[in-house]
Amino acid sequence: PTALPRRAGALYLQDPATDFWLARLSGPAEALYVQYNAVTGRTRTPDGGGETRAAFAARLAAQLDETGLPVIVDLRHNLGGNLNTFGPLLDVLSSHPALGGDGRLFALLGRRTYSAAAVFVDRLRAAAPVTLVGEPSGGGLNFFADNGPLTLPNSGVQVWVSSRPFRTVRDDDAPWHAPHVEVAPRGAEFFSGQDSALDAARARLR
Repeated sequence: PTALPRRAGALYLQDPATDFWLARLSGPAEALYVQYNAVTGRTRTPDGGGETRAAFAARLAAQLDETGLPVIVDLRHNLGGNLNTFGPLLDVLSSHPALGGDGRLFALLGRRTYSAAAVFVDRLRAAAPVTLVGEPSGGGLNFFADNGPLTLPNSGVQVWVSSRPFRTVRDDDAPWHAPHVEVAPRGAEFFSGQDSALDAARARLR
């Protein structure tokens, strides 16, 4: 699927190309906002550099130590990646004392929350009192992945096909994660720069 274009007025569309980044939400419902766009070990930049997942997790922990604010993790652009890289972030979100109890940790889901991102949601649900907000995720815990190129013999068109099945939880064939608070995106909100899923999470902060 194609991502929505960037829009300056909507936080979730400001930088969907960066794998993970952090911002502080001001106002009456303050929170730390983590946009988690790819399950990778390092944020990719044009020069080949970027912050590692461990460094990012340490920076988030330091912000939590300083502010004690709740956290909103936005996974709506996250199509997955490497299952072995989300450990440091999961550790902070599941163990920091500032995030204990209801109303302190939220995850925003959408139809692009898929593959390793869906597994991250499952691990987060098992380890922390997280509230899921938004749409049902694009996939569940068992899926096909490791896509590779295939050239169609008659047309010569190259397509990408997932060829390897992953069964991360053998007794769970649910096709998606269902949100606790379902909020469907609307075209009018996109054009006006609104984000009803983020607003719904902030309304439940404690």
